[in-house]
This record gives sequence, structure tokens and C-alpha cells, in this order.
Amino acid sequence: MSVSVLAPNKDKRVIVVLGMHRSGTSAMTGCLEAAGVFLGDTNHYTFDNVKGNRESKRIMTMHNDMLSRVGASWLDPKTVEKWLPVHTVLRDLIIDTYDKAPVWGFKDPRTLFMLAGWLEALPTAEMVGIFRHPFFVAESLHKRNKFAHDAGLSLWMQYNRKLMEHYLKGNGFPVLEFSANDAEFNKQLSLLLAELKLSDDGATFFDSSLRQNELPKIEDSAIAQEALALYGELQAIRIDQPPIALAS
Repeated sequence: MSVSVLAPNKDKRVIVVLGMHRSGTSAMTGCLEAAGVFLGDTNHYTFDNVKGNRESKRIMTMHNDMLSRVGASWLDPKTVEKWLPVHTVLRDLIIDTYDKAPVWGFKDPRTLFMLAGWLEALPTAEMVGIFRHPFFVAESLHKRNKFAHDAGLSLWMQYNRKLMEHYLKGNGFPVLEFSANDAEFNKQLSLLLAELKLSDDGATFFDSSLRQNELPKIEDSAIAQEALALYGELQAIRIDQPPIALAS
């Protein structure tokens, strides 16, 4: 029998970052940390990100195990709606480690596929999303993981369809684009910090020199136009755009 350890956290603010790999999730999460969101013990340096991916190893390990048990992985994801008891116990123990923080949060791209179990424990969690041009992500995966561009675009579609699904299901939440234009991205960050009522110090974390901005010429890819159509839908819900009417 599992024992809940969630009671002390009911009045805490929790911010969950949602977004695809290689899409600026680390940059935005680092900004949130600088603005006062407690992330706990996270990676502050990785081989492909000198500022770290700001991910909790405990959460990432749990998510990987959950995906593995349904025959999936981060590069071939599946939605996990029903959590096993072992994972709900681990989740609750992880949440308990943030008990003393008035505002805490976490980021792991895999969360897009297992958000239901987190919201079961944290129904008042505040979600924020981020996306990036699909061609940039495909190129980044091509360079880091040797993925074919079509494979990268297909994976981008899977993650960002889930992001849009959560946005529509959750009656909207702040969504940023990891823009190639620095001024544009910084404006979105400022809007986000203001909406979340966090410190302006968060904007000091972002370092544009760490982001590659060479847009590959892959518009003739078989899936390119489909990805660009979804990209347009995501741009329409960006934090600096007029709000759209959501179905009740």
C-alpha cells in the first residue's frame, strides 16, 4: 500500500515546462530558475549544452522507465495515461523533496507523454510550453544524433502534437517560441515572467550564442509541409499573439 506524501505541497506553486527536445526547453527552464523557481538537483552541464539541460535525473530516469515498460523511448514515444503503482510512489517521493520551496518546477520533454499522472498529484500545476521551428530541431538532431531529417521532423510532429493537445485540453497556458530573433524571444520571456509573477532576473540566463541558427534547406522533405502547418498553428498561440477562442 502506498502512502501519500503530497499534503504539505497543496498550497505550493508548481510550474511544469512542456516542449520537445532541442527546442529551447533548457533555456526557458534556466530562465525560470533565475527568476526564482526552485528546480532541485539538476544537470548544469551536458556535452551538448554548456549551461546544462536543467533536468532532474530522478524524473528523467522514472520517465525513461515508464516509456520502456510500454515498449517506447524518447525517440519513439507513447502516451502513458495509467501510471503503475511503483511510478506513483516514486512521483510522490520526488514531489516531497520540493516541500520547502514556495515555487518549484521541473522540465523533461518526456513529460508531454505522461502529464496525466503528474496532474493527478498536482492538479493546480501551472504549465508553460515552448516550441521551435521544425527545421532547426531536425538539423539539431541530425548533428547530435545522426538522425535523417525526415526522422527528426517526424519526431518533432509527435512531441508538438502533444503540446498542442495539452494546450487545448488545459484551456490554454503560456506558450513561447524559441525564436531565432533574440529581441523576439526576449520579449516573450518578459511576458512570461510577468504573467507568472516572477522576477525579471530570469531574462539574464539566456545566452543566444549557444543556439545554432542555420536553417537547413529541407522543405522538400516528405513531411516538411505537414510540420510547417503545425508550426503555424503553434505560432498562433504564442504568448505575444492575441488570444484565440478555445472550445469549452
